[in-house]
Amino acid sequence: MTDVRQQVHEQIRKPFRGRNALIGLGLFGFCASVFTYSITAVKQESFEDVDAIVAERRRQQEAAKKA
Repeated sequence: MTDVRQQVHEQIRKPFRGRNALIGLGLFGFCASVFTYSITAVKQESFEDVDAIVAERRRQQEAAKKA
């Protein structure tokens, strides 16, 4: 009885395998392209202003400790 169920289940799923594979590949490609775009966009950004902000905060903290 279970063999018959498995065969029927496989027959029902068979038409959807190709479409599901295409959808999966499409979603994977979209996610990979968004990830790649995000990484390249961050690489192009310069973080020089972050060093200046950190240095200013350190100066402020040191001045607060002295006062």
